[in-house]
Amino acid sequence: MRKPRRMNWASVILTTVLLGCGSVAVLAFTQAYIAAQAKASFVAGRHHLSRGEYGAAIHDLRFVVEHQPSFGAARYYLGCALYEQGKAEAKLQWNEVLVLLPPANPYHDKTRQKLAASARWQ
Repeated sequence: MRKPRRMNWASVILTTVLLGCGSVAVLAFTQAYIAAQAKASFVAGRHHLSRGEYGAAIHDLRFVVEHQPSFGAARYYLGCALYEQGKAEAKLQWNEVLVLLPPANPYHDKTRQKLAASARWQ
């Protein structure tokens, strides 16, 4: 009959540390990938918006806002696309821009102008 092997605690600790480091690497890679996708979606969303393709712009810009909620410019353009579709959510996005961005930011001023112009719109 074979005698059971004794557990080598050094191996267990080393394996745990390596798995932990692997998890950190996967997390870092995932975050970098999402950031790159968000940037590409932002560019695509602006392109669709400029062509009047509001549904596609909303789709792309929602991805950006979902993964980078503090990206004020994405919220601004998402609000513009929503406004063009007649959706009241546009004002919610623009109000978030005013909260996120300092008054010195150009998107802050653009957003104030959009909100003022949309005051007549219900």
